[in-house]
Formats: sequence, structure tokens, C-alpha cells
Amino acid sequence: MPCIVDLPPEVMDHLGDFIHQRDITNIVLVSQHFRRHFSRLVWKEVSLKPRILKVDVDTLRANAASVRSLHYCGHLPVEYFGISFPSLSVLKLETRDTNRSEEERAQQEEKAQEEQQELDSNWARLVRLNSTIRDINISMQEDPQLHIKASEFWEAVGTSLHNPRRLKVGGGYHHIYQDSAKDMFWRAVSRFEEVEYSGYDHWQSEVASRVDFSRLKRLAYHAATMEETPRSPLEFISRCRGLTTLRLECGSWEFPAGAFLAYLERSTWPLLDDLTLDYGTQLDEDFSAIIRELPPLKQFRLEPYRFGGHWFGPQSFGYLGRCHFATLRNLNMGRCASFSSRMALVALQNCHLLEEFSTQRICVFELASSRPWVCLGLKRLASHFNGNLGRSGIPVFTQLSRLTNLEEIDTSVMDCYETDYYESGGGYGTIDKGPQWRLDQGLERLSTLTQIRKLTLNKKGQDLVVEDLEWMLKQWPLLDTLAGNFSSDPSMQEQLVAMVEKRDLESINFALNSNDDRTATNV
Repeated sequence: MPCIVDLPPEVMDHLGDFIHQRDITNIVLVSQHFRRHFSRLVWKEVSLKPRILKVDVDTLRANAASVRSLHYCGHLPVEYFGISFPSLSVLKLETRDTNRSEEERAQQEEKAQEEQQELDSNWARLVRLNSTIRDINISMQEDPQLHIKASEFWEAVGTSLHNPRRLKVGGGYHHIYQDSAKDMFWRAVSRFEEVEYSGYDHWQSEVASRVDFSRLKRLAYHAATMEETPRSPLEFISRCRGLTTLRLECGSWEFPAGAFLAYLERSTWPLLDDLTLDYGTQLDEDFSAIIRELPPLKQFRLEPYRFGGHWFGPQSFGYLGRCHFATLRNLNMGRCASFSSRMALVALQNCHLLEEFSTQRICVFELASSRPWVCLGLKRLASHFNGNLGRSGIPVFTQLSRLTNLEEIDTSVMDCYETDYYESGGGYGTIDKGPQWRLDQGLERLSTLTQIRKLTLNKKGQDLVVEDLEWMLKQWPLLDTLAGNFSSDPSMQEQLVAMVEKRDLESINFALNSNDDRTATNV
């Protein structure tokens, strides 16, 4: 029988690409054969911090050809920024080492201006030497004084990279003070296909209004605080006419509903099919107009800045159904309190292409009399099932049993709330614990769900017994994650854990969410 050492070198190299970075250092110690083929992977991802310089400059330079991902945190010696990495693809930069002592932090603040300039030059030099970089991730973590005056760095990003792809700027209240740096920043942004920005808005730059952003396809934009300016970030976003994905988080400023609607009416983003908003207005009629004018969406998520979203009402839902149900593949309304159980059921009964769906709740009473769900390709469902019916799960399990492509079920959506919204009276009531996931309550109906990989039960109210868990493990062969508190009886909970531990189920992650501060048991 052939041994792994008999495999051709190209096959060994290919297998090495699937080894997790944390396991590489152990694998290369297995044998000289493994060391010869897999030692290059030790250098695939390199992370360096000033206080943990495990690699000297000469050693890093000697192995530079194997580095694919590079993470520089804080103010490293200047020599580290003068290395060329022929295959470097991912660059992550942080402005400081968050592990520094308070004394070291205070000393750094005293020379912040000098270090800003030094950091700008060092980062720029690193980028110029590595034109293969495609992804850049900049974090301003815990460094309010070191908001980069990075004209040189942004100029290097905008002019030196051959084919940049993703840019992420965040980790704090990122701010660019110099006008020249703002100009270079926007020119750099225009080179990327995907941008995720979190910080202060910088649309004051005159250059920004003349830059072509047609290359930008996916944008996540979170302006933490708006500056005193008559301009809106929508002016920038409106110039990204090739957008297919937009995630717009308003933070503490009011969503510019009127301007957003005006741009939609002019077909500003004709290719947009993936939209995430944390909309803030209180008027259903305003938001429904936006839903009406959007191009047909494949992905739609509402994530209110302040939990609620009661502005999403019947008019908005009506246009969502008429304009988008035929194309929706992912509908995430899990943070929208006014997305009712009835709305959720209508979506499940009409969205044929739906693959992922998240809602706060589905009422078992309404489910018992609802039409069959048509989303037979659904892979992920997240919803709390409320309503008693003697705690029987038959209505729930009957509908779920038809969704034979389901890979993940999460019933814990409402666990973090003390109350549940009931649309029938517009008031609030106590959360029902939902149905029991037990054989004597109809669990056996889910034998059709052979693709299930993850099950998350609500943290409270379950009283499983050994037979229930044994049935799950037998009927769902691909199951690799169980989450939730499975029994309110401590002795039964321990017995269930013991049962799993005695079995050869290494891929099962048995996560406990009880009040005893235990978070997970790996089996």
C-alpha cells in the first residue's frame, strides 16, 4: 500500500496548502521528508510585534520568498520595512503594539508627531518594494494620537500596486488630517475592488469629487461621526456606479433617506444586488419608497444602529415582496423587531431561491396553519420558535423536514431578550421557551435533514434525554457543532456531555451556554 512519502512532490505541496498555520510547526518535526516539503509553510503567515520579535531581519529576508501574508504591529526597526517579499499577497498594518505597558504608551505619546512621519515613510517603503500586495488591512487599534498623516503611504498604495483587491481601514476612529493625505487616500481607494472603511468621513477632499471609482464593486462604509460639512458620504458612494455590494452604517448620524432615494430613482447603482443598512428613520412610508426603487436584490440585511427597526412596516414589506422575493437568496431580518412572524412565514412561502434566512421569531400557532415553505434550497435558518402548543415541535419539525438542504439551524435568536414583540396587540410579553427538540415531541421527523452540520438550540428550556442526543448523532452524520444548554437538570447535562466524550466524535464541538461560566467542551 502506497505511503504518503511516495506521493509526488507537487501533490505534497498541494496538500500543504490545506494545513492550518497553527499545525505547521508540529508537522515539520514529524520527519525529514515532511520538513523538506512543508517547511516553506512555516513562513506562509508572518506576524511581528516590537515586544515579540521572534524573527530577526536576516532570517526573515532569507525566507521572504515563502511569505504570503505579513502582519506588522507597531514601530518595528526600520530594517523590517526594507524587505522585498516576491509572493506577498496580504498586508496587515497596526499602528501600535497593544501589549505595551502604560509607561511605554506615555513615552510614545510624547513623540507621536515624529513617529507618525516615521511610520508613514516605513509603510510607504514596504508597499513600494512589494507590488504584488492585493489585500491591505490597516488597524488604528487603541491609538487616538496616531491618526496617520500618511500622504506618502497612500501615494504608494495608489501608484505602486499591480492589481490591488481589498482595502480595510478601521480598528478605531480613523482620521486623516492633512488635505494632501486625503487626496492620496481617495486615489488609493479608487484602485481597489472591495473597500471596508470605518472612521470619520473625509469627503471634503476636492480630489475625491474628480476620481473615477468605477473599479469599486463592494463597499462597506461606516462613518462613526460626521464632520461639519455640507457634503454627504452618499456623494462618494454615488460615484461608485459599479457597486454590486453596499453596506452602509450610519452610526450616530441620521440616515440620509431623501438623498438615498433620489440616487436610486436616477438608477445610480444599476448592478447593486447585495444591500445592508442600519436605517434610522421612523416612517414606514419613507423606507418603503427606498425598497420600491432598489434594483432586484439577492442579499438584503437590516441591522438597526439601535436595536428595533420599528419603521419597517406593512408598506416596506409589501414592496419587499413585490420587487425582491423572486431574486432573494439571503434575507437577514434578525435585528428588526417589527419584522413579524407573519412576515417571516410569507417570505418562507414565496422566496423560492432563499438559501439563508434570519428572523427574530416564528410563531408556532401561525406555523401550524401555514402553507408549505417553498425555499427548498435553504441552507441556513435562524429563528426563535415561540408559542406553546403543549411545547410540541410537530408543526416546526414538519416544515423543517422538507428543507433537505439545511446545513445550519439556529433557534437561539431571541435568547438575549427578556421580552418578545407580539404584532397582534403591538405590545410585549414573556418569551415562550419554544418546542422541545425531543423524540416524544416529533424530532424523528427531521431524519430527512442529512446535511445538517450545525445545530444551535435556545439556551433555556430544553430537557433532552440520552435517546434524543443519540438519535441526532446517528441521523445527522455530518453534524460537527452542537450549541446550547441541552437540559435544565445538571445531572442530565453532565450525562449528555459524558456520553459525547465517550464516543469517538472528534469533530463534535459541544458548546455549553449554561450559567456555570463554561463556554465549550471540545470532544
